Amino acid sequence: MSSSDSENVHASSSEEEDETPSVNRKGAPEPVDIAVQNFVPENGEDQGLQQQQLQQQQLQQQQLQQQQLQQQQLQQQQLQ
Repeated sequence: MSSSDSENVHASSSEEEDETPSVNRKGAPEPVDIAVQNFVPENGEDQGLQQQQLQQQQLQQQQLQQQQLQQQQLQQQQLQ
């Protein structure tokens, strides 16, 4: 009885030991992956939008500056 009991104890304990790391291996990365998947595209989209907005602002500023320069040049030509 004692030998079979000890075998059962060993078997159950070894099963638990085998299960827990596999659960940890499966369980731990999954939430991380999900978080990464959720965060990465959002951040990427945000960065992309911000860059587009910045580029648009820069283009608008350049266009404004060019218009102002053209107006100044026109005024100077008219004055002359």
